[in-house]
This record gives sequence, structure tokens and C-alpha cells, in this order.
Amino acid sequence: MEENTVQTLVAIEIVEPTGKRNRSVGAMYLVLTALILAVISFANFLFTRWQISRYLIQPPLYILIAIGCVWIYRRYFVSYRYTLTDQTLAVERVAGHNDRALAALLLTEIESISTWDRSLKMQAHLYRASVQPAEKSIIVVANPEGMRTILLISPSESFLSELHNQWQAAKVRKKQ
Repeated sequence: MEENTVQTLVAIEIVEPTGKRNRSVGAMYLVLTALILAVISFANFLFTRWQISRYLIQPPLYILIAIGCVWIYRRYFVSYRYTLTDQTLAVERVAGHNDRALAALLLTEIESISTWDRSLKMQAHLYRASVQPAEKSIIVVANPEGMRTILLISPSESFLSELHNQWQAAKVRKKQ
């Protein structure tokens, strides 16, 4: 794509998880500290009561806390921003004040836009940019620079219809 190309913004949408939490970082640290103290207390209780070693109890519980924190973070704190222009679809991950670009696809590189198909999952690199389960999400299959990419998104109906319209228009422009 040329640097001088002007793109027209068609639609922009921020998709947030249901039940999004807007808690402060300090409150989250307080909860995490309380969980760690509870694990230490539980391990001490098991040691004094039944002589079960703390070294056997604490590491698995810390691992469970870490897995739970990652799950809660991904499920309740991460949002996605979809930006559609007349030539590109850009997807960004928004977590707090941090934005990270996940993918920027030219509409001419998109092969298909469809609903979830499990068989596609193992065929290419999958970018998960959806707040919904995979079965309720939309799959965008693209082939940028010869590398097959699958983008899992959860746009609104109006954004999805605009995406279809712009994609069809890009296919027509490419043929001309």
C-alpha cells in the first residue's frame, strides 16, 4: 500500500466483555495479596493438623491463583477495538490504558468472512479478538503476505454488515 493513499474511516467499534470490571489496580493487588495470605494460612493449617508439607500444598495453589488471575483478566478486563476503513480492517486489544495492535488486514487479502468452523482452527495462525465464545464469533480468513491468518472477532450486526459491504467493494476494485 502506498504511503500517500488516503483511507476513509467507515466504522469503528469497541467490543467490551459482558460484566466488565472497572476496578482500580490497587484493589486488584489487595485481593491478590489476600489470596496469597489465604494460601499460606491454608498450607500452615494442613501442616499443623495433618503434617502435610507446605512444599506440596503451596506451589499447586499458587499456580491455580496465577491461572485464575489470567482467566479473570482476559474475561473481564480486555476489550477489542475494530476499525474499518475503505481499504483495511484493523483490530486492537485494549486493556486498561494500553492498546496493542493485533492485526491490520487489507480488505483485498481477506478470503472469507464466516461463522465458527472448528476445522479452520488448526490450518493457520489464530488471533483471538473476541469477547464471546468461539462458537458465537465471526471468523475472518486472510492471506497477508502468503501467510494464512484467521481472525476471530465479535462485531455488532451493523459493523459486520459494513465489513461485508466494504469487503465486496474491495473485491470489485481489485478485479478492475
